[in-house]
This record gives sequence, structure tokens and C-alpha cells, in this order.
Amino acid sequence: MEKGAKPYYMIRSLQRAFSVLEAFLARPESELSLAELTRAVGLNRTTVWRLALCLEGLGYLERTPDGRSFRLGLKLLRLGTAVQARLDVRRAAHPVMEELARATEESVYLLVLVGNYRVCIDMVESPHPILHRISLGEILPLYAGAAGKVLLASLSPERLAAYLSEVELEPLCRNTVRDRETLVQQLEQVRRDGFALTTDERFQGSSSIAAPIYDFTGAVVAALSVVGPSQRMEARGWERLIAQTKEAAHKISRQLGFSPAAPSAEVATEEGGGAQ
Repeated sequence: MEKGAKPYYMIRSLQRAFSVLEAFLARPESELSLAELTRAVGLNRTTVWRLALCLEGLGYLERTPDGRSFRLGLKLLRLGTAVQARLDVRRAAHPVMEELARATEESVYLLVLVGNYRVCIDMVESPHPILHRISLGEILPLYAGAAGKVLLASLSPERLAAYLSEVELEPLCRNTVRDRETLVQQLEQVRRDGFALTTDERFQGSSSIAAPIYDFTGAVVAALSVVGPSQRMEARGWERLIAQTKEAAHKISRQLGFSPAAPSAEVATEEGGGAQ
């Protein structure tokens, strides 16, 4: 079990809590009484009451003025806004990703930060029969691979420290970073360069180049990554591939309203981002 993971009964409680929230999706009413929630969820009244109070305390539900019913809280609107932002970056990125895939003849991925991991939310595959495929929705580590390091490099010092205290750096390949001090040094280099390049960190014989994508606030909302066999990418020329990846990321960022003059912020996440 991963460090910090909860036992199964905690997962069951989480499922029950979400069933309370989902009750509002199944009913046209904007407000539901405890009795209505109990019928919709199918649990006993006391359990539903406790779950509703917990969700109210977290901001996901709120009580009506008379105190007799519940309605969805504004915190859910903030979550929805975060999801919408991901849809926006995907719409802006995909045509540019297609251009980049044609120019590099390698696979191109769009990845976002989710908790202590990165998730692939879009991809354009290489036309070559030999490629390194990542599935849409696949959850990948942050410490191994160029896209993960781009996202990590954008975290605030406090958030990065929390990540390093929670995650074990498991060796996945011969060049996987194995100690925190080295990882921190690598992230400092990524910040200076504005991109990351890795080889043999997750898969032997595979390399990846990644650059950050910014929104109009200057926050990193995703990483754009080009991935392929190391030998083929080296033959094409690292400098050329790096320049193409950075330019594509800059193009997407500009479409999202980013200006280099905008203040840099911590990587954007949902309320609480694959390749190589």
C-alpha cells in the first residue's frame, strides 16, 4: 500500500459521500431534505445526516436558510471551473499537437497534474510503427519523465516539500532519480531552461522532451511532451526537437491568454498531469 493510502473502509465512506452529492444530479430540485437524500442514497438516516454534515463542513453542501434542506455548495463550482480549464487547454492544444507530431514524427502528449501524479488528457501518435504509447487517462509518476518534471518544477517550495515527503522514489529504469536532493537539482535546471529532457527514466530506450503550458494568470496548467525511441530522436537532433516543443507550448499558452509579463504562479490544480 502506498504511503499515506487509506484502508478500504475509508474508500467506502468516500463512495457514500459521493452518492450524497450525486443525488442532486438525479433530481430536478435544487434543494433536498434529509428524508429525500436518505431515499435517494439508500442508506440509513443517521449515516446520511453525518455525511451531509461532513460535506457541509468541507463546503461541498450548504444548508438552506430554514436549516431543513441541503443544496450544492459553491466549492463544487470551483471544481467545475478547474475541469473547464482542462477542457479549454485541450481544445487549444490539440491542433498544435497535431502540427508538432507531423513536424517531429514522434508521439505528442498533453499531461496535467492530479494530486501527486500526472495524467494524460490528450495525445497524437507517431506515424512510425515503433513508438511508446501512453493511454488517455493513464496515471503516471511525476519524478520520472520530462512532463512530470516540468509539472513538479512549477510547484511552490511548500507544495514541492510536501510531495517529496509523501512519495517514494521507486526505480523504474536505469536513469530514474533515486534521491530527493538530485531531484531538486534537476527541477532547478528545468526552471532555468524552460524545458525538461529525459532518457531511460521510465522505459529503456525511450526519451522525452517537455515544456510547460501557461494560462492567462501565468500558472502552469499542463505539460506538452514529445516522446519516442532515443536513437531516433537523437538522430533528428535534440536542439531541433527542444525548440519545436518549446515553440508549440508557447503557442498554446498564447492561445490561453498567457503573456510573458504575467506573474508566474504555482501549477494550477483541481480543488484540494502521460509521456515517458
